Amino acid sequence: MIQNGGLVAYAALMLFFVLEAIFMFVPQTHRIGYTLASQRWFQYYVHKNNIGYRDEPITEERLKNKIKIFVFGDSFTAGHGIKDPDDRYPDKLESMLPENYVVLNLGRNGTGTQDQLFRYMLFPIKPQIFILGYHGNDIDEVCGIKDSYPYKPYTDLPPW
Repeated sequence: MIQNGGLVAYAALMLFFVLEAIFMFVPQTHRIGYTLASQRWFQYYVHKNNIGYRDEPITEERLKNKIKIFVFGDSFTAGHGIKDPDDRYPDKLESMLPENYVVLNLGRNGTGTQDQLFRYMLFPIKPQIFILGYHGNDIDEVCGIKDSYPYKPYTDLPPW
């Protein structure tokens, strides 16, 4: 009887380790960016350009003789949770415009209106058209609200 129980426990433990090994390589994302699953997702799907945005590299050739549209925003603009960058709204916009337009996706996860304005003012190129992707919590930093989400997952777990 004890041997059967031990065998069942051993089999369950081995099944857990096999499943853990398999799912360790399945990238998942959610609002919480600091979990290992979310970090894995970023490693697989988020590749930044020469100035740190999730967009095509910004080169003179890409911008030459084009009407420049800048899309600033937070994670919705950057495409958090979207595997294929072509599925983000700035990329969809560019695909609908004539070839003499270029859309630069300048979205960054976790930013608010104040940071977006600061980054726009420091950006060396100025656009002909400016689009601000706005989400309701983007004004939190200006209002003095540090974090609009009181839920802090995993804070009560021991580090091991």
